[in-house]
Amino acid sequence: MIEYETKVLDINRDVLISKLRELWAEEFDEVLLKRRVFKLPQEDGGDGRFIRLRDEWDKITLTYKERKWEWLGNTQEVEIIVDDFEKTYEILSKVHWYARFYQENKRHKFVLWDIEFCIDTRPMIPTYIEIESNSSQKVEEWLKMLWLEWKDEWNISVLLTYQKYWIDLHKFEKIMF
Repeated sequence: MIEYETKVLDINRDVLISKLRELWAEEFDEVLLKRRVFKLPQEDGGDGRFIRLRDEWDKITLTYKERKWEWLGNTQEVEIIVDDFEKTYEILSKVHWYARFYQENKRHKFVLWDIEFCIDTRPMIPTYIEIESNSSQKVEEWLKMLWLEWKDEWNISVLLTYQKYWIDLHKFEKIMF
């Protein structure tokens, strides 16, 4: 599956929530997400490829992602639902992958038709929004609808998002609230 997603960094959280409510987007409670990330070894073509185990509060997902470039539609994703965060982590930690780290973020999600808007708050960096849909055109239209088209936006990993703020995530085994 191709993922059409972009991030807009350093947003005004309250203004965006207000706009999404005015548009009658379905609103979900803000939840704390926990994740473990495993990067594939370089000899296995590790650049841009990783496995993410994420507890999304209402479900636990295991996702393979391959990101080739930093623009819309560049990320391939395969995802399954698992039933136990700790046991799945235990299995994955036995495999010879590296850069295992733990991260938390708070996510306030809105859905309007087939567009997902996730306002993410993470430790040490400003809040940002992720807009995801089944086409790049829809994502770009919603950037305009939310008056975000003039801001810098990227389809970048969390690692690169932190780098935009001069923070090297590899220096932290855990990022928590």
